[in-house]
Amino acid sequence: MGKLFFHLLLVMSIFLPLRNLRAELTGREIIKNVLNRKTPTTTEVRVKMLLTDKNQNERIREISSFSKEFPDGRRTIMKFILPADVKGMGFLQKVRKKGMDEQFMYLPELKRARRVTGSARKGSFFGSDLTYEDLESRDVDEDVHTLLRGSNLDGVVVYVVESNPKDPESTQYGKVIQWIRKDNYIPVRAEFYKDGELFKKLAVEKIDKIDGFWVAQKTNIKTLKTEHSTIIELLDIKNNKPIPDDVFTERFFSR
Repeated sequence: MGKLFFHLLLVMSIFLPLRNLRAELTGREIIKNVLNRKTPTTTEVRVKMLLTDKNQNERIREISSFSKEFPDGRRTIMKFILPADVKGMGFLQKVRKKGMDEQFMYLPELKRARRVTGSARKGSFFGSDLTYEDLESRDVDEDVHTLLRGSNLDGVVVYVVESNPKDPESTQYGKVIQWIRKDNYIPVRAEFYKDGELFKKLAVEKIDKIDGFWVAQKTNIKTLKTEHSTIIELLDIKNNKPIPDDVFTERFFSR
């Protein structure tokens, strides 16, 4: 009888928390919590990108990245430092609290930054499996968010939320499904669909708490059709350290 009771408790421990997820929050509330997660005022990080094609040919890129909260929104600037063929290239993003985000790509040979707009937003971010659109912010009410179920993923309780755009012209994706940790609202899995088919998959392979903030330190993105993948690692993370405002300007690229 004792063993049977133990097994019943084990089964209940698996299923009861999942059932309770539905009663706690709506899909919209979960996504809103993701967007409202506590973040540092500033972040300085070295980014390592490993690009792998279907033939297992690899390319490595390293980036210096700075991010800072401004009164009108958050700004992020990236500068490629390795290898030689991309050294000096850069990217600047201004996420607005009100109004449209702005993105700029810097090419050393042009000696100026070019704004990323229109169809260019769907293009690859410097050869990776990310697009410029993937880096943009998106208002919670641009999509309809549905909580599909609760689940256990690698021993962690997660919400599974499907997001469908209200305006299909506003995004390249028909829908996105995310697996979001209940304890910290970090999306640890995502599936991106186009024309009704699974197009791209994202998986967070390492997550840690640094200076009191949860960080997805290693992320793997795979594009199914091309069999191309990108592994992004965040290294040497420094949070809430002073960063001058003038870092977030075009002049930074020429330094």
